[in-house]
Amino acid sequence: MLRGYPREAADMAEGAYERAKDTAAPRVLAFAKLAEARAYGRAGEAKAAGVALTRSEELLGSIRPDSHDPDWLSYFTRARLATPSSTLW
Repeated sequence: MLRGYPREAADMAEGAYERAKDTAAPRVLAFAKLAEARAYGRAGEAKAAGVALTRSEELLGSIRPDSHDPDWLSYFTRARLATPSSTLW
């Protein structure tokens, strides 16, 4: 995640979310928000990290059977979001 450049990583993740928010599956958007939250956390921006993490959780909660999520991201669930970060990345 752009080691040493957490703010740039946060900007990239936020940009990916913004560009895809009207077309991507909720799980993909949730993953982008998680990446953003982690980057903000590494930058020491706790409030921004919390906002992004909350949005990630909301998006995961919005997933419905017809969401057309990609198979490669099926492991990313609300339960997985609650696990320690070392097991997610």
